[in-house]
Amino acid sequence: MKLLKLAGAALVVSIAAAAVAIPASAQDAQPAQPAQPAARQLTLDQVLSAVRRERSESSAENRAREERFLRERNNQQAELNRVRGQVNAAEAEATRLEGVMAANQEEIDKLDQELRQAGRIPGTLRRRAFGRR
Repeated sequence: MKLLKLAGAALVVSIAAAAVAIPASAQDAQPAQPAQPAARQLTLDQVLSAVRRERSESSAENRAREERFLRERNNQQAELNRVRGQVNAAEAEATRLEGVMAANQEEIDKLDQELRQAGRIPGTLRRRAFGRR
């Protein structure tokens, strides 16, 4: 967009310089001659310089934008890897705790069965075991 504005401005300046350089009476009497080639060349040099400067600035902005994008992408990937590691650790802990829970349930079932068997002891044996007569 800036490039188009600069090119348009250069064209207007070139036309204006050519129109001012050739007097009205000289236009009718003499064939068209370049009035001030040094001024026109300077203007073209200025346009070329401005275009190069604009291209350089655009390239620098694009490089900075690309570097920022890559840096953010790498940060997101690192964060994703960190979270995946946490999920894997949580899943491993859940699996371990499920094993502990299963072992505890087996122990509870075993003790519950022993308690039920102890309740079936005949009354006299139970009284003797607890010191009663």
